[in-house]
Amino acid sequence: MTTGGTENVNEEQVQPYGVLFGVLAYNNNEEFEAYIDRLNKKSLNDTLLTIHSALRYAQTKGAYSVEETEAISITLRKIHEILIPDSKPETIG
Repeated sequence: MTTGGTENVNEEQVQPYGVLFGVLAYNNNEEFEAYIDRLNKKSLNDTLLTIHSALRYAQTKGAYSVEETEAISITLRKIHEILIPDSKPETIG
C-alpha cells in the first residue's frame, strides 16, 4: 500500500503456508501439489533443487561430519556435471 508516494513499512509480511527444508516455501496446498507433480514428472531442476536443499538443511542440523559433507559436495557437483554438462554448478557445502 502506498500513500503519497511512500510505502507503508508497517504492513505485515505474508507468511508462507509451509516451508520445505528451510528454503522451499509454498503459499497453499495447490502450490505444494504442483511442486510434487513436477517432481513426479521428473523435472530435473526441481529434483536437483530438492536434493540440494534437503542436504543443506540436514547439514545445518548437524546431520553430517566434515568428511561426509565433503563427499556429498563432490557427489552433487558430479551429478550436476553429468546431467547438465555445459553449466557451472554453484559452490555448495
